[in-house]
Amino acid sequence: MVPQLRSLSSKAPKSLSMRSNRRDLDCMTDRRAMPEDHDSSMGEPAQIVPWLRTLAGDLIGLDFERPISTSTTSDFFEISEQYRVAAEFAEPSSARVFAMLSALLGMHFREDEPHEPFGPMVAFSDGNRSAIPSDFRGPQVGYIGDLALKAQNPVLRSRLADLGRVLDRKNGKLGRVAILAYIEIAEKIDSGELRCRFDKGDDAIQYSASILLRRTLQISRAIGWETDEALTARTLVRSLRKRTIDQANPASAFWFARLDLDLGVSNPGEIGTDLENLLGDPSHDIRSTLITDLWRLAAKAFQSAKMPEEKYRCQRQAAECLVADSERHQSSAMISAHRLSAAIAELRGIPSMKDRRTQLRHRLIDIQSNISDEMTRFSHDLDLSDLNSQMETELKRHINLLDRLFVFADLNSSPNPERLVEDATEVIKKYPLSSIFGTSHHDNEGKVIHRSAGARLEEPRTTQPFRRR
Repeated sequence: MVPQLRSLSSKAPKSLSMRSNRRDLDCMTDRRAMPEDHDSSMGEPAQIVPWLRTLAGDLIGLDFERPISTSTTSDFFEISEQYRVAAEFAEPSSARVFAMLSALLGMHFREDEPHEPFGPMVAFSDGNRSAIPSDFRGPQVGYIGDLALKAQNPVLRSRLADLGRVLDRKNGKLGRVAILAYIEIAEKIDSGELRCRFDKGDDAIQYSASILLRRTLQISRAIGWETDEALTARTLVRSLRKRTIDQANPASAFWFARLDLDLGVSNPGEIGTDLENLLGDPSHDIRSTLITDLWRLAAKAFQSAKMPEEKYRCQRQAAECLVADSERHQSSAMISAHRLSAAIAELRGIPSMKDRRTQLRHRLIDIQSNISDEMTRFSHDLDLSDLNSQMETELKRHINLLDRLFVFADLNSSPNPERLVEDATEVIKKYPLSSIFGTSHHDNEGKVIHRSAGARLEEPRTTQPFRRR
């Protein structure tokens, strides 16, 4: 992922505003040295990255929220940029604090990983990267905790308290501070005091707010599900989910129903019923792909509630939505076959649906026969004359037919699994964008014979995507 490079403030002196974007990127990642990667055996002095240069004396009497005093954004990266620009023009002691705050606010937020919610925003193939939580183990932990208790801006306070708790899991006080800060952000988004960076709505039933509240409930699960802070968060999530249904907002209903269901806030049967009522109203104009996702989510809710008949009903509806979507994509055999395959999979396990699955399977075979017409053949010439000559020479060395057969059998051997993993890693590093997408392998009749999931560089090498590649 290549970060978007931002120019300095228009109020900056011309000589400073003309600094190169490459310098800004180097400052953000400090490609010259990383705190965990430095090898002292090289004989070079270790350079401290900018976000770890803060001293205890730098915080004395410092108004550390001055760069964001007029900020109305709820986006962490925007505030990170404000601190980065402020560090360019501040005196050294203040600049060190601003650089630290910019780095910790600029970390990548991974809402689906409750135990490791923050990661590097940028990671290079040579091992260099931007800040991660473990960089701040040491005296910075104390600085972060102190600033979290003093911060007035809820966005800054939530990140400081959340990071402080990640670094010190036993610090329940910072966990409660983080929960209340995230709740305050959501409430201020709802009242219009804070704005979301990408969402167009003017209330809290936005995707950005659902992400923040998911993190709120994750912390609540960790420090106490029945604490006052957790109860406040659960009440807010429940009320927002209800609002999405009342306003017939299908996208927001999906985000908040999934949040509610994943974290166990409301009765799952209630969630499924609300979604089914939303989908059952023909006056609501919902796009086909979202309808399928909502039916699947309703089925999942009924499954959690141990209501099998309602679950099967929602699964059948999801399957028929996929069939209808397949019919709408007759111009593309590959897309139509994909939708129909998903419909057949959706019907699997539902009683009395065997005949319908057979009917759809016959239709799928007819569609798959047209997939080859959409594919283009690519060829690459490779000169094998040298290899051919080498093999002829090798075979002529063995007069006995049995020896020649052994040589012939040994031409191709099973590759080393470790070497395959290394090759896959190198390919992913070299072509990161193409590697994050899953692939499907078709035979000459257009049938899918294998599917490979996408892979990411930060995944362990033992994961299934790496092994399949």
